[in-house]
Amino acid sequence: MKEAKSQQKTFQKRNFYCINDTSNIFFLALIFGLGLSLVYAFVFTKIMAGIDPNFKLQEAQGTPIYLTNYFVSTVLLQLVFFLVYFFYHKVQGISFDASNIKKPNAKESFVWAGLGFVCLLGFMCLIEGCFGHMFSAMKLTADNMKFGNIGIYFLSVLLVGVLPAVIEELIFRGVIYQGMKNTFPTWARVLLCGLLFALMHQSVLQFIYPFILGCVLALIMEKTNNLVYCMMFHFANNFSTLTVGYIMEIFGFDFQNMPMTWWFILVSVVVALVTALIIFLALKFVKSSKTEEEKVGQEPLRSSLSLGKMPLLLLGGIVLAVIIIVINACI
Repeated sequence: MKEAKSQQKTFQKRNFYCINDTSNIFFLALIFGLGLSLVYAFVFTKIMAGIDPNFKLQEAQGTPIYLTNYFVSTVLLQLVFFLVYFFYHKVQGISFDASNIKKPNAKESFVWAGLGFVCLLGFMCLIEGCFGHMFSAMKLTADNMKFGNIGIYFLSVLLVGVLPAVIEELIFRGVIYQGMKNTFPTWARVLLCGLLFALMHQSVLQFIYPFILGCVLALIMEKTNNLVYCMMFHFANNFSTLTVGYIMEIFGFDFQNMPMTWWFILVSVVVALVTALIIFLALKFVKSSKTEEEKVGQEPLRSSLSLGKMPLLLLGGIVLAVIIIVINACI
């Protein structure tokens, strides 16, 4: 009887990830995401050149053309990520249960979603103010999203707030982080997951905070073993970003206009440290209904192409992402 059950499990879909899945998913998401971005940028540029040869996207902020381009590129990228996630599971014979999407607890949901707001607000002055001035001094500037009206704000919440919170979590904390569990210690996989998450944003300007966010989300996944809480935290963070940005636009506030005095820097650092302490205390003391499931299915053989514990495909993806960031910074 036991042998029959054992044989049955062998033929079932695998319900866990390994380091090969981490490297494969990251590389595929990076390559297909980059490929789509290049194709879409080429098509969009050709179309706009045919309409207006003097068109410059940077000068069109807040216009219907700029907003359409912003939303379409965002949705297409998230669609590519989802297709990579979906078809990888189908081809590799992995159960979607491996991502650990479970029914959330109401109390824990409130805690982790609340921390998503706290994280954004606590680090905003440091990231947008202090580091923002530093990047400006280096002549690295980013296009700020201009909503224009409340309808665009709500559309942004749906497309920029909800979609990435769900789909990016499927990729990064669903597969990438959990695939490293049997290979790296907790501290190493948390930092590596944060690094990969930041690198996928393909921008120097969007590196520091995504790295912090990626590490915090990895710690939440480690604490709860439930991807839903990561999605809630991520959405709360995105919602805070969009809401604060919309309010700042209404009142005409810009961190770049703030004088970089010693007290502003001091307050920014202190607030960021207090925020980090709050997150640390929540991760340490909040009780979690964490459950581990029995592994089902046969673990695939590890790739022999690796540097120590690190698969060369993952290293190649990291190097490629760094090259893209350097190129984007120089353009």
